[in-house]
Amino acid sequence: DVVVAAAGRALACSSSPTGRAVRSDRTGVGVLVTAGSAVLVPVVRNATEAPLPQVRAEVARLVEAARAGRLAPADVGGAIVTVSCEQPGTGVALREPPTGCVLTVDRSGPDSPELTLALSGDFSELGVSEAGRFFALLARLLRHPYRRLV
Repeated sequence: DVVVAAAGRALACSSSPTGRAVRSDRTGVGVLVTAGSAVLVPVVRNATEAPLPQVRAEVARLVEAARAGRLAPADVGGAIVTVSCEQPGTGVALREPPTGCVLTVDRSGPDSPELTLALSGDFSELGVSEAGRFFALLARLLRHPYRRLV
């Protein structure tokens, strides 16, 4: 939830990692969800401005709806960044980003406080510098999430 909120704030504070301008009413942060053998990407639309508790509630709602097969058409599409938290044993491996960029979150162990973040996508020359700025801002937001995301 913190990573989704931080990615939303980073999008709101800059153009997207691909160099395109961001309109918060039309874009959001996708959350990769595995539901059986399907991979779904519902979009958190309020991640660019909502406080962390609201982002947390929306992520929970979307994940539950995805796993229950109750996603509405408005719940998918339009993500600039998709957050993927790969879980061991799920068999989820994305060869191509489902939307603009994929931010992969990996944890060395279930109790580890350390996260490894990787941003992947198809970047033009302009997008590479934007991706670097986006990633630097994301890292700053994640250092003190409750001070900056609440």
